[in-house]
Amino acid sequence: MAKFPQVGDDFGAYRITDQIGQGGMGVVYAAEQSGLGRTVALKVLSPQYAAQDDYHERFVREASTLARLDSVHVIHIYDHGEQDGCLYIAMQNVRGGDLGQAIKAQGGLPVREAATVVAQTAGALHDAHAAGVIHRDVKPSNVLLRDSSDDLHAYLCDFGIAQGDQPGLTVAGSVAGTMGYMAPERCRGEVASPASDIYALGCVLWTTLAGRPPFAGTDVEVGLAHLNEPVPQFQETDPLARMVNAVLRRSMAKDPAARYPDAAAMRRDLRAVADRARTRDELRLVPDRGGAAGPGGAAGSGGTGGSHPSSSGHSAGSSPNRRTPPPYRGDAASAGSSAGLPARPGAPRPGGARKAPPPYAPPGGANSRGSSPSNPATPLPRPAPRPGGSSPSNPSTPSRPSNPARPGPPPLHGPGGRPNPPASSGGPSGGPSGQAIAALAVAAAAVLVLLIVVLLTV
Repeated sequence: MAKFPQVGDDFGAYRITDQIGQGGMGVVYAAEQSGLGRTVALKVLSPQYAAQDDYHERFVREASTLARLDSVHVIHIYDHGEQDGCLYIAMQNVRGGDLGQAIKAQGGLPVREAATVVAQTAGALHDAHAAGVIHRDVKPSNVLLRDSSDDLHAYLCDFGIAQGDQPGLTVAGSVAGTMGYMAPERCRGEVASPASDIYALGCVLWTTLAGRPPFAGTDVEVGLAHLNEPVPQFQETDPLARMVNAVLRRSMAKDPAARYPDAAAMRRDLRAVADRARTRDELRLVPDRGGAAGPGGAAGSGGTGGSHPSSSGHSAGSSPNRRTPPPYRGDAASAGSSAGLPARPGAPRPGGARKAPPPYAPPGGANSRGSSPSNPATPLPRPAPRPGGSSPSNPSTPSRPSNPARPGPPPLHGPGGRPNPPASSGGPSGGPSGQAIAALAVAAAAVLVLLIVVLLTV
């Protein structure tokens, strides 16, 4: 019967001193190797998996894969075998945690540190690909960092689902790897290749700098973002940001043929970024929210970009903190006042200086209609009629024609300045005019006065 070891147990040639971590396949312990006195990382497969042929084969394959890799940035393997019904691998113990923990603690690394770590990981991938090994699960938690005050040193680990010369051992219908770092062609179910590892490393670069994966959401949403969303980018406020964006665009290209030809080429560009940032150790980049961040953020990003990586977030070129000014109101609102905001005294009016309104004048006053507000004695000119009978103020409105049946008043003076006789207002039937009625009234009054005088004298 299999016996799973615990801290303090002796496990073959190793004495377990501490637990480093726990994964889906087993537990990683810190252990001291007898005879050599060195501390190793002891990975022990869970007993329920050791009895299954596929997991057993995967575990042994990890050991053989690591054993044939010779790289300063790949975890070294010391020993492997079976003890008390449990499979184990004794590996190089790297103190300092993994890249995922560093990102979580710092919220993203400065440019120089990020470029250095990812460049070293690219070197590990180059050595693995040269040995015919495709990792298939490149992500921050599989990049270990050595605890050193001198310089950063990264190690690529966890080759448990790596693909070598034989076909992969994943369950039919499934895809090995982590969705947040999976290349578009792998989301379509295609076979992994060195180009898919390069895409995953581009996602690691974004995550290391931005502090979050390039795309976020459910596995389905993230997979669709890898297929459709633009590559996430950083705000190009610095030449280093442009260099980083160029690396992201090439490593995370949707078409595998458009990516770097190999991991060594990507490593060269990352080293150039690290060298450029040598004197700017604390420089950090800001994700461009005008681009695609993917569901939940490009990010962008992770949403991811993004992330996205040209989407989303984020009308292009806009700052999230910049406020759009309210629209100008050209109605009764005073100058400088819009959208209900109080007017500022003396605020300029769009399109020119503010003009004071004319003072109110009652009808018939100095400023009544027909006089200019600025000069009451100057009558306002009447616009001349336009050809075609249109009104000057509104060309689309035809002017009202004069009525020939209603003539205007006759002139008061005739030729030579002599007064014209009053025109008769009698109708065509010959009825009395107003002047005749007035004459009769005068005559009647004279007759009445005469009668009164006669009566007084009798």
